[in-house]
Amino acid sequence: MYALAFWKNWPLKDRWYLGVLAAAGCLAISLFWLHYSQNPAPAIEWEHYQQLQTNEVTTRSFSVGLLEVPVKADNLFVFETQAGSSLTVAPLPAYGSLILFLFSVSILLALVTTLSRLWFLAGMLAFSLLIVSLGLEATEILEQTNKYPSWVLLFVLICVCYYFHAFAAHVSFYVRWVAIIIVFAIAGLCISWLATVQVPFLHLAAHSYTASVAITIIFILLVGHEIPATFITLLTQGTRQTKSLQHFLLLSAFYLLNLLLAYAREIGYLTWNIWTVNAYFLLVLSTVVGLWGFLQRQRQGDTLFADETLATWFYLALAIIAFATLSTLLASDNENATDVLHDIIMYSHLGYGIIFIFYVIANFGPMLMQNLQVHKVLYKPNIMHFVTFRIMGFITCIAFMFFDTSYGTLVNQLYASYYNAQGDVYYYLGADKTAEAYYNKSVFYRNQNHHAHYALASIQESRLEPTQQKNELASICVSSPSEYAYVNLSTLLREGNEPYQALFLLNKAHKKFPQSGAVQNALGITYAQLNVSDSALLSFQAARQDAIFKTEAETNLLAASAKFKIKFPADSLLQLLGANQEGALANAMALANLQQIPINKEYVPSADTLWTPKRVTYLCNYLINRAPHVDTTLLSTLVEIARKPVNEFYTEAIIVAAAHAYYAQGSVKKAMDLTREMAFASGRGRYYSLLATWLLEQGNASVAARYFEIAKEKKVAHSLLYEALAYTEADSLNLAKPLWDSLLVSGDKTDSTFARTLLPALTTKTPATLTDTEKYWYCRYRVPLSDSARFFSIVRSFSNPDLRTRALLEASKKWYRQDEPEIAAMYLNRIEAPPATSALGADLLLTRLFLLAKLNPEAFRKQNLASVSELIQTYPNEITLLTGWQTPGNHGEQAARYEHLAYANIYFEDGLIAAADYFANTGTDRLKPYTILMSGLIAIPNSIKLLKAHIRYAAQIGFNEQAQQSLDKLKSLIAPRTFNRFIQANPDIFSIED
Repeated sequence: MYALAFWKNWPLKDRWYLGVLAAAGCLAISLFWLHYSQNPAPAIEWEHYQQLQTNEVTTRSFSVGLLEVPVKADNLFVFETQAGSSLTVAPLPAYGSLILFLFSVSILLALVTTLSRLWFLAGMLAFSLLIVSLGLEATEILEQTNKYPSWVLLFVLICVCYYFHAFAAHVSFYVRWVAIIIVFAIAGLCISWLATVQVPFLHLAAHSYTASVAITIIFILLVGHEIPATFITLLTQGTRQTKSLQHFLLLSAFYLLNLLLAYAREIGYLTWNIWTVNAYFLLVLSTVVGLWGFLQRQRQGDTLFADETLATWFYLALAIIAFATLSTLLASDNENATDVLHDIIMYSHLGYGIIFIFYVIANFGPMLMQNLQVHKVLYKPNIMHFVTFRIMGFITCIAFMFFDTSYGTLVNQLYASYYNAQGDVYYYLGADKTAEAYYNKSVFYRNQNHHAHYALASIQESRLEPTQQKNELASICVSSPSEYAYVNLSTLLREGNEPYQALFLLNKAHKKFPQSGAVQNALGITYAQLNVSDSALLSFQAARQDAIFKTEAETNLLAASAKFKIKFPADSLLQLLGANQEGALANAMALANLQQIPINKEYVPSADTLWTPKRVTYLCNYLINRAPHVDTTLLSTLVEIARKPVNEFYTEAIIVAAAHAYYAQGSVKKAMDLTREMAFASGRGRYYSLLATWLLEQGNASVAARYFEIAKEKKVAHSLLYEALAYTEADSLNLAKPLWDSLLVSGDKTDSTFARTLLPALTTKTPATLTDTEKYWYCRYRVPLSDSARFFSIVRSFSNPDLRTRALLEASKKWYRQDEPEIAAMYLNRIEAPPATSALGADLLLTRLFLLAKLNPEAFRKQNLASVSELIQTYPNEITLLTGWQTPGNHGEQAARYEHLAYANIYFEDGLIAAADYFANTGTDRLKPYTILMSGLIAIPNSIKLLKAHIRYAAQIGFNEQAQQSLDKLKSLIAPRTFNRFIQANPDIFSIED
């Protein structure tokens, strides 16, 4: 290295051209490192899949007498799996490599024309072989499948090159290069226009394999000694160096020791887990320092070229071809060729490195001992000539090769890679049969052939031949194992209902790839399928250590926690993991829903309206977990997006989850409408069961019974029990008793036990013989509401004060629904024992407040409602109405409050009547209050309160016929004395009839 910036004194055009070649070389090296870091991508990449699983959870429950009726919701959790993609042939790296290859060949051909006659003839012979190897016949120019196109191109180029060599020797290199580039461009245009095959340049790229690999091997051998040569230059270029020989030997010994350790690990002689230098890094380093070394030989007379600029172009052209070739081989995951080239790099640096040390000692040992500037005469030997060094170095490389493997093995690997490249072209074109033939020929030359077997597995997958696909993947696992093959084969085994074989295979994979997150994740999925909870959780935890699969592992860890219903609090687990990705949040909420724990996390918005399983899982679980707090605008938006055709697969799940949120916020009608729509559209029994449950909670037991009957026909668990209960609640004992009898012989012990408890109360004629629990049921279903003496007599006989409280409270509520608040209050005043449960206490408090509001409004307005504000999540509409009665607020607040009550719950009589009254007094639309009342009567046709309100308002607006119809119905439902009292209370509308 006489000067680092050797180009300083070059003409401007040479410096510009050097810049172009340096940029091309940097591009080739950058592409090489890019594809090295991504290998085996883009040929094989991890494809990520999301698998939805569902279980039912109890979001809450409500009491029907002493029976807790659960409200069920679909709880989703998502597992994220990965699989190796089908083989992908990416033409872009191949085209890029072909361009760099032809660009460099044009430079080499221009350089050949500057050589002496002997070297010119040798160069043209090599170039002729290169043109023939390109296989222009594969492009079928003008449908020609012979060598004529190759001969024509070769003839034109030989004529051009001979002209410059023999008749225009004075012409500059750049003119020669441009002329050759023009010929190449014309040839490219002819191929583009006249070729009859698809992607002709992809065929050329595949056929350039032979020449490009040969040039790459030559270049690797050319730079094999450059690192020790650089040691000499660095150690001897100063003027005050000391102990040059010792320093050189020490550096060389360290360098060669590292190479020997790497070689020993490569051939399997050592299994130590120690760091050794990367062979490709050595090649890049040798390439960079080799440019100065090559010019050093040029200046010392050991070169073919008369000018150092031409030597530079030659060296850089070879380097560009070498790295472009390596880049393409890595991008296509053609591992047999890369393995060979990797080994040759090791052989080259070892063989030429060792012999170069002897070359230096033999020729310049005394000079080094005298600390002279040996680098100035490094390529002017006087004992061992440089050609001798080259021959001996090559022999040493061959020796290392034979110690590692055999010549035939390397050749077979190169043949196998060639046929892989050919197969890739036809695989890209979709010509599976031709591609399969090439891949099989590749396997013939080298069975340890990941690329060919993987391609064959991809072809079998496209043909829906899982057995043949398994065979190809199994061949990879035996001969050239990879994570992709193990994971894909285990997936096929799991899908084929062979989970234990998949588990055995993945355990082998774990031994082979102990740090692989993909293998650990697949192990966790398999353990989860086998319901081995501890091993599944441990596998997912181990997969978290792999940064690439950390997110998927955390998602799966929480999914498995939900699947196996672990007891550790979901919010604490989420905080412990530190996971904030959507999948982890979705599964954490699934676990929280199981544990009935709210997760106080802000909603994670997304602008994408095309939903993934992970997104749907998050949305559904969020809507269930945060049901009382979800913004209604968000709910309507989600329902709208769910109805889009692109989300058709997820429509049911999202809409039913949104219905749960609507119900929790008091929008019962909206919730039931959405659920009813999904039930009718899908026919799923659990949706009918959900509708029936809500109807039972709202007091519409007769309709609930019919929905439970549909759910029973669709095999929904416990539907028979709830159908019997609903008919009993609806006072249809003649329909309920056969169902209770069926439950006695039910296979479900819980259902049959409850039936045995209830049946005596429904059938006995002597309640005195019943237990307290049976007496409670007897009072609920057998004692008429008007028979207060009998009711009080039985209640007083209760030894359990809590049952007495329940019975009195329920009787009070029944009288309140009959619009008899005085009688209801009288029943309530008989309660002495405090409620045993918080739910019963809340119900009692709420009933008292409603009675107080009806009987003594002034006293009600003085009440502090802070104690009941916490109940808004359980009784949203009731608390809204009570708040409106006590603190009316401004007109806007009142209007919004009653607008909600008017349409939220058509089973909430007080809310409908209050809304109708408000709009009758403040609005101009006279039909709106009437419509509100009619909506309630359609849902509850026998509602005493709604009938009275309807009669009053219909008469007020002149709908006399409708008022009379309601009056007749009311008369049939209540006692004459009560009816006359109603007439007397409205003298401006009715006349008293005796």
